[in-house]
Amino acid sequence: MLSAEGFYYCELSSSLSQKQKCIMDQREGQDYLTMYPKLRHWINQCVACQIQGYKPEMPEQIYPGVAARHLRRYFRPLAVDELGLCSQCREALDVLTPSKP
Repeated sequence: MLSAEGFYYCELSSSLSQKQKCIMDQREGQDYLTMYPKLRHWINQCVACQIQGYKPEMPEQIYPGVAARHLRRYFRPLAVDELGLCSQCREALDVLTPSKP
């Protein structure tokens, strides 16, 4: 779920402090990407809802050695389809778009 600031809450978190931590991780993740812009290569972003996450095919290690671990800490895995849509937006589009007979 997106917050008013544009950061997503962790879906599984139940307490307010866990949600606040998740939002903080997202902010730290944006700061981390600002410091290391080449790592954006490993980030997917849905074109509809703008949520960000790391590419599921990201290797276990990226130079420098801790980069992949940091990306996994700050972001969730996010697969996008050929149109750049996450699974939730794809499902919503499929519901709204009538199929041709």
